[in-house]
This record gives sequence, structure tokens and C-alpha cells, in this order.
Amino acid sequence: QRQVALTSRNIQNYLNLGIVQSRSNLDKNAPGSAENVAKGIANGLSGRIADLNSMSLASMSSLLVEAPVPTVMTSSPSINKIPTTLTNLRSGENNTAGSRDSRKHQRQEEDDELPPPSDMPSLLHQACHLYPDTTSVVLSALRCDPGSVRRRVFTSVSAGTDKTSGDNLSNNGDAQRKKKAKTEGCHYPINIALWSRASEEIIKLLAKEGRDVLNKKDGPEDCNALMNALYRYNPKAAQHTLKMIAILLKYGSNKLLEGTDRYKNLPLHVACLKGCNADFIQLLVQLNPPALCARNFHQQTPLDVAQRSQLCSDDVIDYLQKASFGCFEEQADHLDDVDATPVAVGSGGNVEDDDDDPLASLDPFSL
Repeated sequence: QRQVALTSRNIQNYLNLGIVQSRSNLDKNAPGSAENVAKGIANGLSGRIADLNSMSLASMSSLLVEAPVPTVMTSSPSINKIPTTLTNLRSGENNTAGSRDSRKHQRQEEDDELPPPSDMPSLLHQACHLYPDTTSVVLSALRCDPGSVRRRVFTSVSAGTDKTSGDNLSNNGDAQRKKKAKTEGCHYPINIALWSRASEEIIKLLAKEGRDVLNKKDGPEDCNALMNALYRYNPKAAQHTLKMIAILLKYGSNKLLEGTDRYKNLPLHVACLKGCNADFIQLLVQLNPPALCARNFHQQTPLDVAQRSQLCSDDVIDYLQKASFGCFEEQADHLDDVDATPVAVGSGGNVEDDDDDPLASLDPFSL
């Protein structure tokens, strides 16, 4: 029964991954045709699953071994090894150390023939881009190749066309960098899903399985997963972004709040740029108070970014002004404590009143 269940699950993977491959290989200008072909593949594979339920285990394994692997799936070595794995389960060879060494050697030979990881196609990357709302497709791709969640694969996700991209945080609009960002895209599945505005279930699945890549810099703005989510902020879906942030912080760490992009912007800078609401801004300030006084590459604080942004509301600017005042006041008090006891030059270290000093009676706050 376990072998039958495993076989049925693998056939279901064929079903979902076949839809992904058919959609990615067809002309994007004919989405209707792509859907029809995908439905045809789904119906065909569903019929195969029904036929397998009426077969014996031996016939089932024999059918899988003899059946040719579709050409659209030859790019995934994990799918190609499914028939061999099922045959080994039937014969019991997987219980011996010799068979494990043999399969390990076989996998090593297959890996040697593959192109570099950065250039090889990944079903998980394609699934996150083409089906950001279909959990079953992304889950099947992840089960087929679990390591792909941590793999950097070149993609052409159009991520740099947003008018409120990171270019607005720089003083000089670089059209060349904008053009490059359109083809640069994201490389990790989690960031592809974030830029594609994937569902909460998919983001949770990818964040849980790929915790160690959440803080890695990626995407057109060269930032972590938290900032990629903020760059895709949409005022009409503010609650969705808030849930994405909660998921990322749950499976990530507080270092996500300290991450920066290519212009040294913190998450609070990006939130102010994108026009996040006051509740969202207050949450980021509570999680990382020092960010209020932090300056980016152009020496701009979050308040400066908010005042220059056309999307930021007056409530956010008022809140940042009050909160930033307290932050800068603490810094000023710290400087006063350091310079509270000036020592007269030539006095041998003794503090003396110098009536001839023109700066002695000057109020520093009048400058």
C-alpha cells in the first residue's frame, strides 16, 4: 500500500509539473491556448491515475519503467529518476548499502552532465512565477526537487517597471539601471513568489523550507525577502503585505529588519517610499527603533524619504516627525554629555572661566 501511495503521488507530480511545463513552453501571447493544453494534460494524467488504481503493483511498476518520459520534463533529473526508484522499491535493492552507493554514484554522474546551477531551468522557479496562487503546483515542484528552494536560477521576472522602484531613492534617475532591472529579476523562489504576489500559503511554504535564504540579497534592488515584499506593497492589499511580513519574520530573524538594499535603505525607508499606512510604519518603528535615525547612501532618513514621496500620507509624516524628534534629541543629549566639560587650552587640565572668549556667552541653540 505504501508503494501504491508513492506511485500515485509521483503520478500526481507528473500532472502538476506537466501543467507548469506546458504553460511555460507555449506562446505567452495565447493564454487561452495554454490553458486548454494544460487542461488536456491534466485530463490525460488523471485518466492514467485512474488506470493505475486498477492495476497490480508489478504491472504499475512495469508501466512506469517502460513508459517514455515526456520531453517537456527532461530538464528535471528528479522526474527522470522516478521509474528507477519505483523499480528499486519493488525489488528491495534500496535496503542494501550497495544499492545506495550505486544510486549515489548514478546521481553524481547525472550532476556532472548538468549545466551550472545558475543556468539550469527549475520547475519551482517557474511554478512560483506562473502559478503564484496554486499551492498544489508549487508544492509538487518543491517535492520533486527540494533543493531548488535554496538555488539561485536566472529568471526574467519583470520587476523593475514599478514607478516607485528603488531608483526614486537615488538623486539621479538612472535609465540604464531601470532597463537592466527588467531582465535582472529574482533568483530565489521566495522572492519570485513575493514579486508575483503569491498567496499566503505559498509564501509560508517557501519561507518554512528556505529559512536560510530569507536574509540573502536578491532581486532588482539587491535586498532581502522582507524588503522585496515591501517593494511590492500595494495600498489596496495592505493587509496582504502585513501578513507576508509576519510570515517572513516568523520563519526568519530580526536581522531582516536591519537588511539594506543597494542604496543602503532599511525596510523603514522603503515603507515610507511606497506609501505604507501609519499602522504599518509604527509597526516597523517598534520592531527596529534605531531605523528612525538611520541614513541611506544619500544621507536621507525615513522622514526625508516620506516628505519627498508623493504616496506618503500626512499622518505618516506627522508620526515620523514626532518619533524622529525624540530620536535626534537623544543623540543631541549624548553629544552634550560628551562635551559638557571643556578644558581651557594651556590651563594644565584645569577648568577656567575665560571672559575673553567670544564663544563663552553664545547660546548654542541660537545658531
